[in-house]
Amino acid sequence: MKATVVDRSGVLRNIDESADELGVSARTVATLIARGELRSIKIGRRRLVPRQAIEEFVERQMAAQCDSVFPSEATASR
Repeated sequence: MKATVVDRSGVLRNIDESADELGVSARTVATLIARGELRSIKIGRRRLVPRQAIEEFVERQMAAQCDSVFPSEATASR
């Protein structure tokens, strides 16, 4: 039986690897891609997510959560 080694240092992740990295299900990753919230590319039949797209997605989520916890003075004065 041949062991499969996954190279996590690569630039692209498949749906399952992206899900593992984000701590969500593969279905959630597919939904995020379909909604345009997570960038991906298609090579042949494979849908792949660039590592940078995962990092950008996480940064946007963190910023959105920080904004809701600590609203800026402009939105707080409304």
